[in-house]
Amino acid sequence: DVTVLRRYLAWLQISENAKATRSSRYGAIKRLLSWLQRYRPDLTSDQLEFPFHAIPKPLSEVKPREALSKREIESVLAAARKDIDANWCDFQKTRALLASFDVSTLPAGSLVRCDLYDFQTLLAVIVHRCGGIIPPREGLKGTKEGRFLDRALQLHGGSLRLSGLLHATSDTITPYLLVIGATLFANPSALV
Repeated sequence: DVTVLRRYLAWLQISENAKATRSSRYGAIKRLLSWLQRYRPDLTSDQLEFPFHAIPKPLSEVKPREALSKREIESVLAAARKDIDANWCDFQKTRALLASFDVSTLPAGSLVRCDLYDFQTLLAVIVHRCGGIIPPREGLKGTKEGRFLDRALQLHGGSLRLSGLLHATSDTITPYLLVIGATLFANPSALV
C-alpha cells in the first residue's frame, strides 16, 4: 500500500495535468484510503501515512496582489461615502413619504382598488400590507392582485430598487462594509 501510494504521487508530480487536477485526484484517493483505514483496517497497511502537502493546492503559488496606494484607497473610500450618503438620503425621503401618507385612505379589501401607480401609495401598501418586505415575484403571479402589484413594482423600478429604499440590502450595505473594513485596518485598536 505504501509503495503504491508513493508511486502514484510520483506519477502525479510528473504528469502534465494542471495543478488543480492533480490535487483533486490525490484528494479523491486520499479520502478513499482514509475511509478504508478507518472502517476496514484489515484491507490497508498500518504503515500507510499520507504526506501533508503531497500536491500543493492550486492557489498556493499565486502571487499576492499589490496593495492599493493611499490615493487609490482614498478614492475608493470617497466613492463609498458618496454611496452611503445617497442611500441614506433615499431612505430618509422614503421615510418622509411614508410618514405623510394617510393609511386610512388604503381600501380594506383588494389591492386592485388601490392606486399602486402612485409611488407613495405603493410604498404604503408594501409597508402596511406586506410588512415592509416585497413579496417574491414568483408568488405574485398566481393571483390578479399579485399581478397588479407586480406591474406596479416594475413600473417603479423593480423589487431590488424599492427594497433599497425601505431597508438595508446587500447593495446598500456594501459601502458601509468597505468603510468599516478600511477604518479597522488603518486603526485596529478601535476594536478594543
